[in-house]
Amino acid sequence: MPIHGPMAFVSLTPKKAQSVSFMEPLTRFIQREYHQDTASIREAIKDLNELRESCIVKAPERHESGLNAVIKYYGYLTVLSRRFPFRTSEQPSGTLPTPIGIKFTWEDTHASGFFGGKRIIALQDINFELINVLFNIAAVHSQIGAVSNTSSDAGLKQASVHFQSAATILNNVAALVHKYYTTPPSQDLNPKFLYSLSFLMLAQSQEMYWRKCVVERKSNGAISKLAMQTSTFYQDAYRQLVSYNAPDKSWLAIAQAKMAFYEADAQYRTAMSNKEDEEMGIAIARLKVAEAKLAEAANNAAGTEFNVKVRPTCNAAFSIELLQTTVASLIKDYEKENGMIYMKVIPPATSLPPIDKFAAVSSDRPLPDYTTKEYIGEDRFSCIVPLSVHHGAQRYRERRDEFIREQVDKLNKCSSDCAEGLTAMHLPGALQAVQSPDEIPQALVDRCREIREAGGMAPIHDLIEALPGKSQMVSQMLEDVMARLDHEEQEDNAARQKYDSRWTREPSSALNSSSRKELQKLSNIISTASASDQTVIQRFHELQPAIDFMMRPVEEIKAALPSAQTSDGPSGPVDELHRLLTELDELRTKRDELPAKFEELKDTDDITPLLLEKGEGTTETSLFEEKLRHYANIVGEVDSLVESTNAVMAKTRIANERFQASNSATGGDREAMLNDLAAKYEAWKTLQRDVQEGSKFYEHLVSMLQKQHDMTVDFCIARNIEKEDMIASLGSRSTSNDSGSVSHQQQSQGQQPIHFQQPPQQQQPPAHSTASTYRPPVSAYGSYNTSYTQPSVPQAPRHAYSQPPPASTSYQPPYMNQPQYSQPPFGQPPYGQPPYGQPPYGQQPYGQPPYGQPPYGQQPYGQPPYGQ
Repeated sequence: MPIHGPMAFVSLTPKKAQSVSFMEPLTRFIQREYHQDTASIREAIKDLNELRESCIVKAPERHESGLNAVIKYYGYLTVLSRRFPFRTSEQPSGTLPTPIGIKFTWEDTHASGFFGGKRIIALQDINFELINVLFNIAAVHSQIGAVSNTSSDAGLKQASVHFQSAATILNNVAALVHKYYTTPPSQDLNPKFLYSLSFLMLAQSQEMYWRKCVVERKSNGAISKLAMQTSTFYQDAYRQLVSYNAPDKSWLAIAQAKMAFYEADAQYRTAMSNKEDEEMGIAIARLKVAEAKLAEAANNAAGTEFNVKVRPTCNAAFSIELLQTTVASLIKDYEKENGMIYMKVIPPATSLPPIDKFAAVSSDRPLPDYTTKEYIGEDRFSCIVPLSVHHGAQRYRERRDEFIREQVDKLNKCSSDCAEGLTAMHLPGALQAVQSPDEIPQALVDRCREIREAGGMAPIHDLIEALPGKSQMVSQMLEDVMARLDHEEQEDNAARQKYDSRWTREPSSALNSSSRKELQKLSNIISTASASDQTVIQRFHELQPAIDFMMRPVEEIKAALPSAQTSDGPSGPVDELHRLLTELDELRTKRDELPAKFEELKDTDDITPLLLEKGEGTTETSLFEEKLRHYANIVGEVDSLVESTNAVMAKTRIANERFQASNSATGGDREAMLNDLAAKYEAWKTLQRDVQEGSKFYEHLVSMLQKQHDMTVDFCIARNIEKEDMIASLGSRSTSNDSGSVSHQQQSQGQQPIHFQQPPQQQQPPAHSTASTYRPPVSAYGSYNTSYTQPSVPQAPRHAYSQPPPASTSYQPPYMNQPQYSQPPFGQPPYGQPPYGQPPYGQQPYGQPPYGQPPYGQQPYGQPPYGQ
């Protein structure tokens, strides 16, 4: 440590570090966990790298600008450590994603390397970086304090503030080392040494107050209290330095000299106060103690920078030599005066009353918040929220989407129950056959127009044609992840066999067991989805002839409809049933509009500001429920529509009984055909919705597998680095007991090697969260959620797909540009030929052989082919 000036102010030398880059680790993590484009923060990361180079790798300047640069870097590093999970020496939580591993390399100023020079310590530990940077902030504070102009009042204040800041920071650094490490990561971060430096800086800060009071000629009583406390601070520093076995003995000499000097000054000034109170015996005794302490101070200060003699550039009041002369003269005068006038007994030094102390400074203070705008300016990383908030927002979105799906399922179930109920009552075909015995019903015209506008089966065909390729893609992604885990585990087993008991790290089979279980669940989900794809294809083939028929011009459909006999029944039941069916159609239209309203509300629903405001201590369940009240009005609409539909359906059953009893119903082929087309229309709408949800299902599955792939890659890279370090360490031990490798340096200090932990899985919701599982509507693809719940296959699926949240990333491996699957194109032999007993598309009109039925309109519907 450099020593400055005649008063021997001690300053610290900032530690040296080697260069690192935050660019690749941070951008990779943001892309993987946040699914965000990193272009907006690349410039900020670049500036962070340059800032570290200018004030950490290179020595910071010894004035305010250099201090501000180091503080700014520390502030940004603290901000990043709160937002991202960096690797530390602590045991990582299994619920966190793979931590960001950056190796920070620093010199140990108190230890030499094997080949000379300072020993290098390299750790993948963000706390190690933060502690070293904090030490450097204290060092720059001490440098500014040591070179301050102490001949001015402003300079004394500046020096005192900087020394006290250094003492506070060093005190906190020692506490952080105790918190994060059982053994200090380097010798210069030993808490005993840090506490001794803190006391030393605190003593120098207190010394500035003493000097200021001396210059301002304050009372001897006030100055003596400051001097005595200054001596105590130097005594504490001396004891800590002795306990630590400080490498530079000049520190001990200066601390010991100043401890004696300031106690002598306190005794001298208290003696003068005693003289004023006519306590001459006590005054003489204190002067003799001061004389002895000054001799001790002069002896210890010999060979140091401490001001022993009076110098032209130094205030004479701060000289050991001058104070010795003054005290010796006063002893002679006081003894003479006491012998002639006061005749006081001179007590022994051990019986003197202790001198009061006053501490003008303290190091027992918290660190300033270096993350505020005052220190770092505008937050360049404000676009990235803390990962805990990001995951909380993800859990809320899952809970919200689940809540919305429950409401949409309620609507879909209502529509499905309504359609099934009408089909059981032979409606609307029975009513349409009576109302339009020769004309095509308007309801059928509207449905045919809707089908034509939607493109009929063509859009569904395109989506289904892509299903085998998507299924193969996710299967290959899964195989790739499994292959990486297998390869890493094989390498670990080979090294374990080679090095036997010396290979002490955790086995890969133990670390990746949870990942393998999750991957097995994903494999089961993919298998179930592939089977469900075939169910969807079968439904497609069953519906295509009828939908193609409804795509024809209206006149052709009219001609194909069988005629019905005119009914002579009363018109009352017919009119009543027509009114109720019209009302059901209006309710169906309103129900179909509500999912879009939910989507509109989702666009303005962001819980991130609320999570940032409430902080980590808030229960997510209550926040989620509070936020979901945003949908209260539309949920009320859902309940109202369901209730109204059920009420109208009850009336429809009663009206249909009257209609059947009135002899208005004609039955026959026309009624059967109209009912069949109405059922096919409902099935088409359901298939259309299910295939769209199926595409989203695969997109979300790709996103999840991509994330699993990225975490596995990070895990394998980290394990490979650890393996190479261990192999290098084992090789070094076989030839030397002292190695320059990082692993050996850690072990030489008693620190256990840091092993990489199990590759963390997807972020799991907390136990109290209502979003602990993701439960989409039951479908042929089974129950599926973000926590990889084991899928279940319902016996009578209503929907073909579950509907997970939309994926925000897509997987683009090389095989995406290769043929998607080995089957022929969709709809061509041998794939689906003939599809489930049906002819190839477009070669037979609806209702003609090989279906075993005559074309619509050429024979009465329901006659033999129906066996009548």
